[in-house]
Amino acid sequence: MTNLLTEKYQKIERLLADYGKVAVAFSGGADSHFLLTVSCKTLGPERVKAFHASSTLLSREEEMQIAPLCLSLGCEVHNFNFEPLAWPEFTANPPERCYLCKRHIYQTFTDSRWVKEDGFLLLDGTNFDDLSADRPGLKAIREFEVQTPLAEVGLTKKEIRRLSRDFGLVTWDKPSASCFATRISAGAHIDEKKIRFIEQGENFLKGLGCGAVRVCPDQAMVKIFLPKSSMGIVAKKSVVSTINDYFSVRGFADVRIDPVGRPDVEI
Repeated sequence: MTNLLTEKYQKIERLLADYGKVAVAFSGGADSHFLLTVSCKTLGPERVKAFHASSTLLSREEEMQIAPLCLSLGCEVHNFNFEPLAWPEFTANPPERCYLCKRHIYQTFTDSRWVKEDGFLLLDGTNFDDLSADRPGLKAIREFEVQTPLAEVGLTKKEIRRLSRDFGLVTWDKPSASCFATRISAGAHIDEKKIRFIEQGENFLKGLGCGAVRVCPDQAMVKIFLPKSSMGIVAKKSVVSTINDYFSVRGFADVRIDPVGRPDVEI
């Protein structure tokens, strides 16, 4: 660990000590897992809670990892069930869709008895890089005064991955994940059928070894984005044919695989 990284880590420890009791918005990704881990190490797991927003927009695989990760740290996890597909303002899919969803989530988290009555301070795993990215959800984080200690001390995504690897966290190299609604272009209506199509399509491609893939339906066309490390798989004509067949029987004759590839995890 470099001197700068050590200094940033010590700043987080001091912030957490000042907070006293915390509830971490926990998605199971690299950032929130690191924050939850450091919180438990600094304060003790009895003074830490994990708040997870569960919904049909998340993969079942991701959901199944939440409880074991929290159990390994010894802290309580509280699942809050949300139904975004029942919110007309969300399914209309406006440009501020992410903000609307985050507002629902953080309103519910801050209204919970653990925050309102028991004094647990709500934390989010936003990192320093996120502050300069297009993140509509940050507006909701600020509205509800959710604390973002990783960003506050200047920890970048690469630094969080480096520290997570040093700590032996299984999520250190976990690709960034987002809900299935992000695959649907703004303005296009979101419904259960589209969400399940995306989930099943991504599971199919993962079964071919394609890793952290994204399936983006757009009318009669479907765009597929693979990580760079998986691009070799679609260099085989037989694999491309299998992919085309899968989507064509589901009504998508125009299948386009992005030739560039999504960035792989870097530390």
